[in-house]
Amino acid sequence: GQPRILYTMARDGLLPSPLARIHPQYGTPHVATVISGAGCAIAGGFLPIDELADMCSAGTLVAFVFCAASVVALRWTQPNAPRPFKLPCGPLLPLLSALSCGGLACTITAQTMIRFAVWSLLGCVVYLCYGVWYSQSGSRLPDSSSEDSE
Repeated sequence: GQPRILYTMARDGLLPSPLARIHPQYGTPHVATVISGAGCAIAGGFLPIDELADMCSAGTLVAFVFCAASVVALRWTQPNAPRPFKLPCGPLLPLLSALSCGGLACTITAQTMIRFAVWSLLGCVVYLCYGVWYSQSGSRLPDSSSEDSE
C-alpha cells in the first residue's frame, strides 16, 4: 500500500519524481517500494515491536475515520457525482464506522497518540512545503478567482 501512495503522490508532483518511476519489467513503483521497505526494516530493527504495532494501529484507525467521514461529506457536497457503487444504509454506516474507529483510537495510549500526531504534523509539513512548489494536480484545478469576479 505505501509504495503505491508514494507513487501516486510523486506522479502528481507532491513528492520527488523518482518515487514515480515504474520498473520496466515488473510494472511496479520500484523506487518507492525499496524506500518503503528500507524504512520499515530500519524501524523494525531499532524500535520496540509493541510501539510499532501501536503506531500502526493509530494510523490505520485515524485513516479509517477520515475515509468514512469523507464518504458522507462527498455524498453531501457532491450529490450528483457518478457513483459506481451503492452505499448501504445511507450515511448511517460510514458514520458508525467513523465513530467506532474513533472510539478504538481513544483506547490507544496518550504517548502513542502524541507520537502519531508529531509524525503526522511532520509529514504534513513536508507534503505541503514540497507540494506547493511542485504539485501537478493543483495546476489542473479550475481557477476560482474568475468565478468570484462575475
